[in-house]
Amino acid sequence: MWILIFILIVLIGAGIFWYIQQKEEEAVLTAEPTVVTETTPSGPDVDIYNGGVPKTPRNNQWNGDAANRWTPNGWVDSQGNAVEWFRAEQNVPVWAQWHLVGAGQAKSWKDCQEAARREGYKSWGYRKGDRSCFAYNDNNFMMRMRDPNYITKAPDHVMGCTEPGQKLVEGCEDWTKGDRVRGIGGSGNRRPLDPNPQGGSLEQCIAKGKAKGVEAIFYSTQNHQDRRYTSMCYEIQDPDNLVGFTGSKTDWHHIQACTDPSKKVINGCQ
Repeated sequence: MWILIFILIVLIGAGIFWYIQQKEEEAVLTAEPTVVTETTPSGPDVDIYNGGVPKTPRNNQWNGDAANRWTPNGWVDSQGNAVEWFRAEQNVPVWAQWHLVGAGQAKSWKDCQEAARREGYKSWGYRKGDRSCFAYNDNNFMMRMRDPNYITKAPDHVMGCTEPGQKLVEGCEDWTKGDRVRGIGGSGNRRPLDPNPQGGSLEQCIAKGKAKGVEAIFYSTQNHQDRRYTSMCYEIQDPDNLVGFTGSKTDWHHIQACTDPSKKVINGCQ
Protein backbone atom coordinates (compact mmCIF):
# COMPACT_ATOMS: atom_id res chain seq x y z
CA MET A 1 0.00 0.00 0.00
CA TRP A 2 2.72 2.45 0.99
CA ILE A 3 4.68 1.48 -2.13
CA LEU A 4 1.71 2.39 -4.34
CA ILE A 5 1.32 5.76 -2.57
CA PHE A 6 5.07 6.46 -3.04
CA ILE A 7 4.88 5.60 -6.76
CA LEU A 8 1.82 7.84 -7.15
CA ILE A 9 3.61 10.77 -5.47
CA VAL A 10 6.65 10.30 -7.75
CA LEU A 11 4.47 10.25 -10.86
CA ILE A 12 2.58 13.39 -9.79
CA GLY A 13 5.88 15.18 -9.05
CA ALA A 14 7.30 14.20 -12.41
CA GLY A 15 4.18 15.48 -14.13
CA ILE A 16 4.38 18.81 -12.36
CA PHE A 17 8.09 19.13 -13.24
CA TRP A 18 7.37 18.35 -16.93
CA TYR A 19 4.55 20.94 -17.01
CA ILE A 20 6.80 23.66 -15.57
CA GLN A 21 9.56 22.88 -18.08
CA GLN A 22 7.13 23.12 -21.00
CA LYS A 23 5.89 26.53 -19.84
CA GLU A 24 9.43 27.85 -19.53
CA GLU A 25 10.28 26.68 -23.06
CA GLU A 26 7.12 28.31 -24.41
CA ALA A 27 8.00 31.55 -22.64
CA VAL A 28 11.43 31.54 -24.32
CA LEU A 29 9.92 30.90 -27.73
CA THR A 30 7.18 33.53 -27.48
CA ALA A 31 9.14 36.29 -25.72
CA GLU A 32 9.43 39.62 -27.63
CA PRO A 33 12.95 40.17 -29.04
CA THR A 34 15.01 42.78 -27.24
CA VAL A 35 16.63 45.37 -29.53
CA VAL A 36 20.06 46.32 -28.26
CA THR A 37 21.64 49.40 -29.83
CA GLU A 38 25.38 49.52 -29.39
CA THR A 39 26.93 52.91 -28.75
CA THR A 40 30.47 54.15 -29.10
CA PRO A 41 32.07 55.90 -26.13
CA SER A 42 32.75 59.51 -27.07
CA GLY A 43 35.46 61.62 -25.54
CA PRO A 44 35.33 65.34 -24.81
CA ASP A 45 36.86 66.16 -28.20
CA VAL A 46 33.79 65.06 -30.19
CA ASP A 47 32.42 68.20 -31.87
CA ILE A 48 28.66 68.61 -31.36
CA TYR A 49 26.19 71.38 -32.13
CA ASN A 50 23.01 71.22 -30.09
CA GLY A 51 19.90 73.00 -31.35
CA GLY A 52 20.41 73.58 -35.05
CA VAL A 53 21.24 72.27 -38.53
CA PRO A 54 22.96 73.81 -41.57
CA LYS A 55 20.54 76.06 -43.41
CA THR A 56 19.78 74.45 -46.75
CA PRO A 57 19.96 76.85 -49.73
CA ARG A 58 16.66 77.14 -51.53
CA ASN A 59 18.22 75.84 -54.72
CA ASN A 60 19.42 72.75 -52.87
CA GLN A 61 16.16 71.49 -51.41
CA TRP A 62 14.29 68.36 -52.34
CA ASN A 63 11.09 68.66 -54.33
CA GLY A 64 9.37 65.95 -52.33
CA ASP A 65 7.19 64.73 -55.21
CA ALA A 66 8.28 61.21 -56.12
CA ALA A 67 6.88 61.63 -59.65
CA ASN A 68 9.28 64.48 -60.42
CA ARG A 69 12.74 63.70 -61.70
CA TRP A 70 15.95 65.55 -62.44
CA THR A 71 17.16 65.97 -66.02
CA PRO A 72 20.12 67.93 -67.45
CA ASN A 73 17.61 70.67 -68.30
CA GLY A 74 16.09 70.86 -64.81
CA TRP A 75 13.26 69.16 -62.90
CA VAL A 76 10.30 67.72 -64.83
CA ASP A 77 7.10 65.99 -63.77
CA SER A 78 5.92 62.54 -64.86
CA GLN A 79 4.75 64.03 -68.18
CA GLY A 80 8.06 65.74 -68.89
CA ASN A 81 6.81 69.25 -68.07
CA ALA A 82 9.21 71.66 -66.37
CA VAL A 83 8.42 72.17 -62.68
CA GLU A 84 9.78 74.15 -59.77
CA TRP A 85 11.86 71.54 -58.06
CA PHE A 86 12.26 72.93 -54.57
CA ARG A 87 9.72 72.94 -51.77
CA ALA A 88 10.74 75.75 -49.45
CA GLU A 89 8.81 74.58 -46.42
CA GLN A 90 10.94 71.43 -46.34
CA ASN A 91 14.49 72.09 -45.13
CA VAL A 92 15.69 68.87 -46.70
CA PRO A 93 18.91 68.79 -48.76
CA VAL A 94 18.82 66.87 -52.00
CA TRP A 95 21.70 64.55 -51.24
CA ALA A 96 20.89 63.17 -47.79
CA GLN A 97 20.12 59.97 -45.94
CA TRP A 98 17.10 61.28 -44.13
CA HIS A 99 16.55 58.19 -41.99
CA LEU A 100 19.96 56.72 -41.19
CA VAL A 101 18.24 55.22 -38.13
CA GLY A 102 14.46 54.94 -38.05
CA ALA A 103 12.12 56.70 -35.63
CA GLY A 104 12.25 55.38 -32.08
CA GLN A 105 15.43 53.38 -32.63
CA ALA A 106 18.10 55.80 -31.39
CA LYS A 107 18.45 56.06 -27.63
CA SER A 108 20.82 59.02 -27.85
CA TRP A 109 23.04 60.90 -30.30
CA LYS A 110 25.74 58.30 -29.67
CA ASP A 111 23.63 55.76 -31.57
CA CYS A 112 23.63 58.15 -34.52
CA GLN A 113 27.38 58.54 -34.28
CA GLU A 114 27.85 54.78 -34.34
CA ALA A 115 25.40 54.32 -37.23
CA ALA A 116 27.23 57.01 -39.21
CA ARG A 117 30.57 55.32 -38.55
CA ARG A 118 29.14 51.96 -39.60
CA GLU A 119 27.70 53.35 -42.85
CA GLY A 120 30.74 55.48 -43.73
CA TYR A 121 29.37 58.97 -42.97
CA LYS A 122 31.73 61.51 -41.41
CA SER A 123 28.90 63.48 -39.79
CA TRP A 124 25.48 62.71 -38.38
CA GLY A 125 22.29 64.29 -37.05
CA TYR A 126 20.01 63.26 -34.20
CA ARG A 127 16.32 64.15 -33.84
CA LYS A 128 15.48 64.14 -30.15
CA GLY A 129 11.73 64.28 -30.82
CA ASP A 130 11.29 60.97 -32.60
CA ARG A 131 14.68 59.53 -31.66
CA SER A 132 15.89 59.03 -35.24
CA CYS A 133 19.13 59.77 -37.09
CA PHE A 134 20.03 61.35 -40.42
CA ALA A 135 23.18 62.14 -42.38
CA TYR A 136 24.23 64.27 -45.34
CA ASN A 137 26.03 62.48 -48.17
CA ASP A 138 28.48 65.38 -48.29
CA ASN A 139 29.85 66.03 -44.81
CA ASN A 140 31.45 69.24 -46.10
CA PHE A 141 27.94 70.69 -45.98
CA MET A 142 28.68 71.18 -42.27
CA MET A 143 31.06 74.02 -43.13
CA ARG A 144 28.02 76.27 -43.43
CA MET A 145 27.77 76.19 -39.65
CA ARG A 146 30.79 78.49 -39.30
CA ASP A 147 28.40 81.34 -40.15
CA PRO A 148 25.49 81.83 -37.69
CA ASN A 149 23.39 83.15 -40.58
CA TYR A 150 23.61 79.73 -42.19
CA ILE A 151 22.24 77.79 -39.24
CA THR A 152 18.57 76.88 -38.97
CA LYS A 153 17.51 76.81 -35.32
CA ALA A 154 16.07 73.41 -34.45
CA PRO A 155 15.87 72.83 -30.68
CA ASP A 156 15.29 69.08 -31.00
CA HIS A 157 18.26 68.50 -33.35
CA VAL A 158 21.87 67.65 -32.58
CA MET A 159 24.66 67.63 -35.20
CA GLY A 160 28.13 66.17 -34.82
CA CYS A 161 31.25 64.75 -36.44
CA THR A 162 31.65 60.99 -36.43
CA GLU A 163 35.30 60.89 -35.45
CA PRO A 164 36.80 62.61 -32.40
CA GLY A 165 39.09 65.52 -33.19
CA GLN A 166 37.18 66.68 -36.28
CA LYS A 167 35.25 69.96 -36.39
CA LEU A 168 31.84 70.69 -37.90
CA VAL A 169 33.00 74.07 -39.20
CA GLU A 170 35.78 72.24 -41.07
CA GLY A 171 33.33 69.81 -42.64
CA CYS A 172 34.49 67.00 -40.33
CA GLU A 173 37.56 66.67 -42.57
CA ASP A 174 41.27 66.51 -41.76
CA TRP A 175 42.89 69.24 -43.86
CA THR A 176 46.33 68.91 -42.27
CA LYS A 177 47.70 66.04 -44.38
CA GLY A 178 47.76 67.93 -47.70
CA ASP A 179 46.14 65.16 -49.74
CA ARG A 180 43.03 67.37 -50.09
CA VAL A 181 42.60 71.15 -50.20
CA ARG A 182 39.73 73.57 -50.62
CA GLY A 183 39.66 75.95 -53.57
CA ILE A 184 39.21 76.14 -57.32
CA GLY A 185 42.72 77.18 -58.46
CA GLY A 186 45.49 75.14 -60.02
CA SER A 187 43.78 72.63 -62.26
CA GLY A 188 41.68 73.81 -65.17
CA ASN A 189 41.11 70.74 -67.29
CA ARG A 190 38.53 68.40 -65.82
CA ARG A 191 35.54 66.30 -66.79
CA PRO A 192 32.72 64.53 -64.90
CA LEU A 193 33.86 61.22 -63.49
CA ASP A 194 31.25 58.86 -64.89
CA PRO A 195 29.15 56.92 -64.22
CA ASN A 196 26.80 58.77 -61.87
CA PRO A 197 29.11 61.70 -61.07
CA GLN A 198 26.57 63.55 -58.90
CA GLY A 199 25.21 62.86 -55.43
CA GLY A 200 28.07 60.99 -53.77
CA SER A 201 30.49 62.03 -51.05
CA LEU A 202 34.04 63.31 -51.38
CA GLU A 203 35.34 59.91 -50.23
CA GLN A 204 33.27 58.13 -52.86
CA CYS A 205 34.60 60.49 -55.51
CA ILE A 206 38.19 59.80 -54.43
CA ALA A 207 37.55 56.03 -54.39
CA LYS A 208 36.01 56.16 -57.86
CA GLY A 209 38.97 58.12 -59.20
CA LYS A 210 41.44 55.68 -57.67
CA ALA A 211 39.60 52.71 -59.17
CA LYS A 212 39.86 54.35 -62.60
CA GLY A 213 43.55 55.16 -62.27
CA VAL A 214 42.96 58.90 -61.89
CA GLU A 215 45.62 60.77 -59.89
CA ALA A 216 43.49 63.70 -58.71
CA ILE A 217 39.82 64.61 -58.46
CA PHE A 218 37.80 67.82 -58.23
CA TYR A 219 34.67 67.87 -56.07
CA SER A 220 31.90 70.47 -55.94
CA THR A 221 30.37 70.30 -52.47
CA GLN A 222 26.71 70.46 -51.57
CA ASN A 223 27.35 74.08 -50.60
CA HIS A 224 27.59 75.05 -54.28
CA GLN A 225 25.14 77.77 -55.28
CA ASP A 226 24.10 76.02 -58.50
CA ARG A 227 22.10 72.82 -58.02
CA ARG A 228 23.56 71.36 -61.21
CA TYR A 229 26.97 71.16 -59.54
CA THR A 230 26.18 70.12 -55.97
CA SER A 231 28.03 66.99 -54.83
CA MET A 232 29.60 66.65 -58.28
CA CYS A 233 32.70 64.53 -58.94
CA TYR A 234 35.27 65.32 -61.65
CA GLU A 235 38.50 63.85 -62.95
CA ILE A 236 41.38 66.33 -62.99
CA GLN A 237 43.14 65.80 -66.30
CA ASP A 238 46.01 68.21 -65.63
CA PRO A 239 47.25 67.34 -62.11
CA ASP A 240 50.65 68.88 -62.91
CA ASN A 241 48.98 72.29 -62.71
CA LEU A 242 48.25 71.65 -59.04
CA VAL A 243 51.95 72.03 -58.22
CA GLY A 244 52.30 74.88 -55.73
CA PHE A 245 48.56 75.15 -55.08
CA THR A 246 47.82 75.44 -51.37
CA GLY A 247 44.07 76.02 -51.55
CA SER A 248 41.71 78.48 -49.88
CA LYS A 249 40.36 77.96 -46.36
CA THR A 250 37.38 80.22 -47.10
CA ASP A 251 36.14 78.21 -50.10
CA TRP A 252 33.18 76.04 -49.05
CA HIS A 253 32.25 75.00 -52.55
CA HIS A 254 35.23 73.22 -54.13
CA ILE A 255 37.71 70.55 -53.08
CA GLN A 256 40.65 69.06 -54.94
CA ALA A 257 42.24 65.85 -53.74
CA CYS A 258 44.79 63.19 -54.57
CA THR A 259 43.42 59.68 -54.90
CA ASP A 260 46.56 58.40 -53.16
CA PRO A 261 46.36 59.67 -49.55
CA SER A 262 50.15 59.54 -49.25
CA LYS A 263 50.51 62.21 -51.97
CA LYS A 264 50.02 65.96 -51.62
CA VAL A 265 48.09 68.35 -53.84
CA ILE A 266 50.87 70.95 -53.59
CA ASN A 267 53.16 68.45 -55.34
CA GLY A 268 50.67 67.74 -58.12
CA CYS A 269 49.71 64.44 -56.45
CA GLN A 270 53.07 62.98 -57.52
